[in-house]
Amino acid sequence: MKYFLILISILFGIYLGINHPKREEVEVLAITPTVTPSPTPTPGAKEVIEEITEVWGGEKTHEIVTAITCAYSESGLRVNALNTKNSNGTKDHSVFQVNDINSKRYGEGFKKSWRENIRVAYQIYKNRGWSAWYGSRCN
Repeated sequence: MKYFLILISILFGIYLGINHPKREEVEVLAITPTVTPSPTPTPGAKEVIEEITEVWGGEKTHEIVTAITCAYSESGLRVNALNTKNSNGTKDHSVFQVNDINSKRYGEGFKKSWRENIRVAYQIYKNRGWSAWYGSRCN
């Protein structure tokens, strides 16, 4: 089932990239997350996708695929992605680019642990839906 979801998410991403009709464009600043060194071996995309699939496992397949493609559009599935260019001085962390502002509700763990970042992203999704993310593949 995991590999099926991985294949579906890749095909879905390709489909959206090639065949998606143009939506009304909203001006978004292009921000490339900074990659910070990781003290432990960095997991690859396969491991990140497997974790997303596990955490989102109770959701419908299209929501799992959206989670994977959203994470890809936010960070390229990089666990050490860090965006320091927010106009309000906050930072976005790891796979789902969870913003510092969420520390008050979810603690600081999502900043250091990519697995915790995915779990916190799922809680944010359950509370706010995909509106919390601005990535091109998050809606």
